[in-house]
Amino acid sequence: MEKKRTKKELEEEIKTKNKEIKELRNKYLMALADLENYKKRAKKESGEFMKYANERLLKELISVVDNFERALTVKHSNNDFSKGIELIYKHLLNVLKKEGV
Repeated sequence: MEKKRTKKELEEEIKTKNKEIKELRNKYLMALADLENYKKRAKKESGEFMKYANERLLKELISVVDNFERALTVKHSNNDFSKGIELIYKHLLNVLKKEGV
């Protein structure tokens, strides 16, 4: 048989439950704030990663551009020019392949 509880016991239980609810709500709000901060940090880090990844690719491509400029300044027969352009093309393909493009 269930024991009857007094009004004071019930009020005490309500007080305890309200305290638990308040603590859980605070934990929830803190977890929610942590999640939002994580999302912001992840977005920022992703942007920085892309910036530096693109920077690295562009630095690699500068050497390819330099080779094109050298090939354009050479005043040799068409065969030599064609070979130079072919070498530069292969270099460009290697750089792009290395970068996963």
